[in-house]
Amino acid sequence: MASRQGAQPGLSQPDGLCVYQYFQVQTNGHAVVVQLHGASQYRSLYAGEMEQELGHLADFLAGKRVIVDFGRLPYCCTAMIGGLLRLRNRLRDAGGEMVLCSMTPECRQAFTMLNLDGTVFAIYDSLAEALERFCPPQEAVGDASSP
Repeated sequence: MASRQGAQPGLSQPDGLCVYQYFQVQTNGHAVVVQLHGASQYRSLYAGEMEQELGHLADFLAGKRVIVDFGRLPYCCTAMIGGLLRLRNRLRDAGGEMVLCSMTPECRQAFTMLNLDGTVFAIYDSLAEALERFCPPQEAVGDASSP
């Protein structure tokens, strides 16, 4: 995991990752994958910092397809859910889309209890499934089956 020490939020690194304190951002095919990390950091104490990073991220991702990967996050808090809702709204307003994936049962239950699972957010079991369903391969140009 890349260290934030000495780096500015969103600073691009040679390996194609952007460095943030609360997540990593990487392009994967036709989508941008945001990998959440640092479970102990997702407390209301850090909500302002996380909100600032999500705001910067929203500017960077305007109009893109975004997959938020919870694979490194054992639980989530209301501050994070609120930040993700605001990120989703900003992306949608700019013509982008966002889905979630790889949640623990406890985290998914929080989204279900808030009536966000399947209504506000499409949530997939794995990153592979999210990539397959959210970003299907585009048809080949000049395909023989085209009229």
